[in-house]
Amino acid sequence: MTCPLCQTDCLELESIPVEDLINEYRRQLNIDLSEEFRSHPGTLSRAACPTCHLEHFSPLIAGSPDFYQSVSKIGDYYAGQRWEFGAAAALIPASANVVDVGCGDGQFLGLLTNERKIGLEHNPDAITRARARGLDVRPQMLEELEPASADVITLFQVLEHLPNPRPIIETACRVLRPNGRLLIAVPNNDSFVGDLLHAPLNAPPHHVLRWSRRPLEHLPKIAPLVLETIECEPLPEEQLFDYRRASWIRFVSRMVFTRPPVCALTSVSKLIRKLATALTFASLKIDQTMPTDTIGHTILAVYGKST
Repeated sequence: MTCPLCQTDCLELESIPVEDLINEYRRQLNIDLSEEFRSHPGTLSRAACPTCHLEHFSPLIAGSPDFYQSVSKIGDYYAGQRWEFGAAAALIPASANVVDVGCGDGQFLGLLTNERKIGLEHNPDAITRARARGLDVRPQMLEELEPASADVITLFQVLEHLPNPRPIIETACRVLRPNGRLLIAVPNNDSFVGDLLHAPLNAPPHHVLRWSRRPLEHLPKIAPLVLETIECEPLPEEQLFDYRRASWIRFVSRMVFTRPPVCALTSVSKLIRKLATALTFASLKIDQTMPTDTIGHTILAVYGKST
């Protein structure tokens, strides 16, 4: 198992029967994965890189267009408001030429007053909705754009879906103008996201990579980038349930002296999940106080193109 980011040999964290993933997608999301894993019906591994600390699944089986069509029908999949949208918009001058890669139905582009802005997307339904709002959204690849043609490129909730993230990062550097900026937002597995058990959307074929702060800090070692800043989403109210549940998962795991696999359906992991969920519902009936200084779902990294 080789890291898809830095090519280092990786360490296995857990072995996951494909049937477990199929069952959880069906149980939680009513999505049938049979076709997605037809060529690999056995087991997957979750692995961690000792160099850049990126976690990935092996083999790297990404979702098909049909899979993403199914997932996109989940109610809040293309969220109208995301923390990274506001955080990023505050960093982008109105005069900048912006390219939003994987723009969905254009929610972020719609926030920008910039005259020069385009979105790249491959979900036909999302493109139709974006164009209906008057946005320039195209079914193109980033590599089709001219070199040095963009001031800002955004990759919001994109890299976790890609089996090989290096080409798109290298292409972004080529398309950026001198002194251009690359903004990357990914689910932060340093937060409660990484502790949740049996979360299908944080597993293949949806997420094939699990990002955190350290692999984002590693990017300037493999691409002509300078890290300017990393910001973490403050925990919003709508994430309180999952934050509290992840806290109970850690607590129960300590009580039974084990660290359960996050994807595989073992008897212990299922018991911990059920206990944590019950304790979460009970605790929220007593106390719904929002914790302070707690990070939420997303981490945003801002890079400048090095000269």
